[in-house]
Amino acid sequence: MKYLKTLVFILLSFTAYSQDVIYLKNGYELNGLVTEVGINDIKYKVAHDSLSPVYTVPKSTVLMIVYKSGRKDIFQDAPPQNKEGNEAAGNMKDYFNGTHDADVYYTGSGGMAATTFFTNLIGSPIIGLVPAIIGSTTTPRDINLKYPSEALMQNKEYARGYRTEARRLKSRRIWTAYGISAGIVIVVVVYVAI
Repeated sequence: MKYLKTLVFILLSFTAYSQDVIYLKNGYELNGLVTEVGINDIKYKVAHDSLSPVYTVPKSTVLMIVYKSGRKDIFQDAPPQNKEGNEAAGNMKDYFNGTHDADVYYTGSGGMAATTFFTNLIGSPIIGLVPAIIGSTTTPRDINLKYPSEALMQNKEYARGYRTEARRLKSRRIWTAYGISAGIVIVVVVYVAI
């Protein structure tokens, strides 16, 4: 029973940080749980706070929503009201094009994920943390990015978006490998202990 509680705690801790992200046209990000996407407004609550009030943001100020599942809603209908807003929206569009392309083209981090997985299985979940932490905190090298075009990477915002998303994907793949291997170790330990 003690092991079952530990397993439940570990599984819940992996899902504790999932949330939706609302990207505004002015460059700001709002983290929370989107409750409704209406015709003119988007309603959201602060994630992991059951007492949070429902906040409303005008849909015309939102560029994109990235849901915790990974699905994205992009809103491009209403242009910003001023020149600074137009420039910010252009930069944000390049940034989000970079994140989208990273989702499509970046396939790296398999080596570090495999290292984490097998270190965790052969050693222990604590020893497996070493490659997981090292791998997930480093930005992928340019040679491993597999971007679609060198010309696109010359755009600073596109490159920043691509690298940011590639790092997020790399980290997620490594921690998924760690979670799976830790789960296997825990199941084996519980099975042997019974």
